[in-house]
Amino acid sequence: MDIDTFTQKLTSTGQEYECLRLVGNGMAHFRFIGNFEGENTIWDAHLYTLAYYVEKVAELSQPDASHRQFIDVGEMSEMGRKLEIGLNLPKIDEAAILKTMIMVRQYKKLHCGRHEYGEKISVKK
Repeated sequence: MDIDTFTQKLTSTGQEYECLRLVGNGMAHFRFIGNFEGENTIWDAHLYTLAYYVEKVAELSQPDASHRQFIDVGEMSEMGRKLEIGLNLPKIDEAAILKTMIMVRQYKKLHCGRHEYGEKISVKK
């Protein structure tokens, strides 16, 4: 899908993003429009709580290992530019999605790769 078609789709629904999947309170898969390296892009985003990420996504050798919040910018795909974000939140809800979109849109020097930040957090499996 090209950005013009996706923009029209969002405009017609009155939404700022398209929610593709919610998994309990721990993960959301959604798409939204933002800027990347000076160009508008469709972000194909997966937002996780760190607890969900550790339990369901990360392959860990130590279940009680410490983790940091992260943003992982991937390559372009048919759905848009891949984006994975893990935040130390108790749950993923609409407010978390909207705040994440604002954060990504305001991050001026975002580039491909994994960016970790904040203190290490112990998350038990």
